[in-house]
Amino acid sequence: MEKVAYHGLPKYKTHRDNNYAPETMVTDGNYVYAYFGMTGIYCYDLNGNLIWEKDLGNYPMQSNWGTSTSPALYNGLLFMQIDNEEKSFLTALDAKTGNVKWQVDRDEKSNWGTPMIWKNSIRNELVTSGLKTRSYNPETGELLWEIDMGGGRNITSPTAEGDMIFVGNEKRRDGGTLFGIKAGASGDISLKEGELSNDFVVWSVPESGIAMASPLVYKGLLYLVDRNRGQISCFKAATGNVVYPGTKWQMPKLSGLHHGLSTVKFIALMKRNNTHYSGRTRIQGIGKNKLDDIFWASTAISKSSYIFRGEKGIYCVR
Repeated sequence: MEKVAYHGLPKYKTHRDNNYAPETMVTDGNYVYAYFGMTGIYCYDLNGNLIWEKDLGNYPMQSNWGTSTSPALYNGLLFMQIDNEEKSFLTALDAKTGNVKWQVDRDEKSNWGTPMIWKNSIRNELVTSGLKTRSYNPETGELLWEIDMGGGRNITSPTAEGDMIFVGNEKRRDGGTLFGIKAGASGDISLKEGELSNDFVVWSVPESGIAMASPLVYKGLLYLVDRNRGQISCFKAATGNVVYPGTKWQMPKLSGLHHGLSTVKFIALMKRNNTHYSGRTRIQGIGKNKLDDIFWASTAISKSSYIFRGEKGIYCVR
C-alpha cells in the first residue's frame, strides 16, 4: 500500500545529505502520524485513509539544512517542536482531529532533536532540546525548568532512565557538555561559571564527545558515539564517571546507535554498514553486515527483528 501525502515542488531547501522525509513516524496503534518538515503533518488510519492533515507553516532553517525533528505522541496529544530561524514554537495537537490544544513560543533558532516524554517518579514531563533544554507540562505547555547548554548545536534528543535524564549539544571540536539531571527540578537550573553540578544537575562532563547520535542508556550505563573519529565512550549514568573513554572503531562517520533489549549489544549505524558490538566494561565487536544504502535513522526493534531505514529502502534483519 502506498499513499502520496503531498505532490508538488518542495516548499523549502534541504542539505545534500538530508531529504524531505527524515522525520520518524509515530503511531498509537490506531493511527499513524507522518511529519514532512515544513510540508505538513498527516494522520492516517491503519488502512491508509487520510484522517486529517495540518500545515504548521513554512519557516527558514539554518543554512538551508532542512528539518529532522520528529513528532512525539502522549496521552492523546501530538507534540510538534518547530524550531527555525524565524518563528520557533512548541505546539500540542489533538491526535484525533489535529486541532491545537496549546502552543508556546520558544526563544530558539534551528534545532533538529526530537522532544521526549520523561515519565519519572514525580511527574510526566515533555523535554525539548536546543540552546536551552526545557521541560514543559505536557497537558498545558507550562514551563517547568530550563538549563543553558553552553552553546553548541542541537541534533540529539534527550535520553532518560528512571529519575535521571541526559542531554547534550554537539560541538565540532569536542562534542560539548553532557548533563545528567535528576527529577523534580523547577526554574532555571543552569550551572554557574566553574560549576559542574548543582541541586538538580547531578553531574556534567565537558568535552564529552556527544555529537549527532543521541545518547543510549542501558542498565545504569550511558553510551555515546562520536561523529567522525569512530569512537564509543561509556559513562556511569548515576555519576558521569568514565567507564571507558573513546574506543576506536574500524569505520568512521557514525550517525546512530541502538541496543538489544535483553543483552548489552549495540548496532552502530554507519553510512553503509551496520556493525554489532557488545560490552559493559569494554567494547567488543561481535559481527558486521553490509547493506548497499546510507543510514541516518536509529534502529527500530521488535522482538527478534531489527528494522533499518535507509535512503533507498527499509530492511528487516533477524
